Amino acid sequence: MPSMKVAIQNPFAGQLVAETELSRRIYLAALNLGWDAIEAHTAAEINAFQPDFVIALHNNSPKLTQHPTYGCMWNPPSFFEGTDLFVRHVLTYDGYLTSSPILDRWLHHLL
Repeated sequence: MPSMKVAIQNPFAGQLVAETELSRRIYLAALNLGWDAIEAHTAAEINAFQPDFVIALHNNSPKLTQHPTYGCMWNPPSFFEGTDLFVRHVLTYDGYLTSSPILDRWLHHLL
């Protein structure tokens, strides 16, 4: 059976921020599960890899490809509210990985 393929979409690639550390941790966890994984910054990188799904680590980047993309949602809603661009990015994702009931409710009202 072919291995699961996951692309980790990190808009902060190479920068010393939490998302870069998290990207590396998810990448290593995927490898430990026997999956194929890539840390990606661009649509071209994601498309070349042809993943089964993409994990988008931050809402400052929208869904970049046709591949199912799950947005990580852990910033408080005040981080998004009043910033139409970030809200539009959130709306491009196919699903969400949330960190709290507050974010669940915010997404429920948004969607």
